[in-house]
Amino acid sequence: MVGNATISPSIMMSIIDRIEKALWEKFETRKYQNVRRYISRWHQEFYDGRGNYDGANFNIISRKNSDEIDLTATLDSMNDDLLFQIAVDLGIEIPGLIYSVAEIKGLLAEKYEDAGATFAKAHERLFSDPSTAIIMANSALERIVKSICTDRSIASCNPKDTSYKLAVHLLKQFNFFPDKNLNSNLRGLGSGLLSAVQAIENIRSNHTEAHGIEGKVISEPNYAMLIVNSVATIGLFLLNHYEKHYKPPVPEPDDEIPF
Repeated sequence: MVGNATISPSIMMSIIDRIEKALWEKFETRKYQNVRRYISRWHQEFYDGRGNYDGANFNIISRKNSDEIDLTATLDSMNDDLLFQIAVDLGIEIPGLIYSVAEIKGLLAEKYEDAGATFAKAHERLFSDPSTAIIMANSALERIVKSICTDRSIASCNPKDTSYKLAVHLLKQFNFFPDKNLNSNLRGLGSGLLSAVQAIENIRSNHTEAHGIEGKVISEPNYAMLIVNSVATIGLFLLNHYEKHYKPPVPEPDDEIPF
């Protein structure tokens, strides 16, 4: 788990400050009431087997002599994992997610909505449900590759193939497949890309709730974060190469008045 042992207090304080700023800006009216309502949705109380109160995941703290929420004190009472979940929900960048995640989210949302929605779900579940995040990230990569393969200028691929086989197909089309004809320095990059795709595919099949063996399902957010980061990097390379070398440019509008 991502926790106090790996994240410095200064970083967590910065995240808390950004969460607080985002929440106050999120609601235009009835700010204190709506912020409390939002925070309350994350609040959980626990009871033992006899129904006795056994604590909560954090404390909702009010300002002195007031019913209004003391948001800073409330956020300070949360553990790091919960703060990361809230940050992701609010669209706040968090440590460990590389820049390409934000970049690919924008690109997919603008041009590849189906893959974008799937990748967004992976991003949202990083901390709350790492296993599902891995499943969705693998699915997003499949959708990216299949979307590229629908271009008529690229030799048709089998839509039933796995992510790995589809990636092999694309790298051959892009002249980036790691065989003896590829520059030796680039060969390692191509081989590494395919190895990463295959590893993601195998983890999805063997270590998530999709088909995972009981007791071996990944529950650590760090692994999910690594896979989401990897999918973002691989997806961006494939999409940027495709758009530069294959996708036809959008024609400039003709401003001349026809007669």
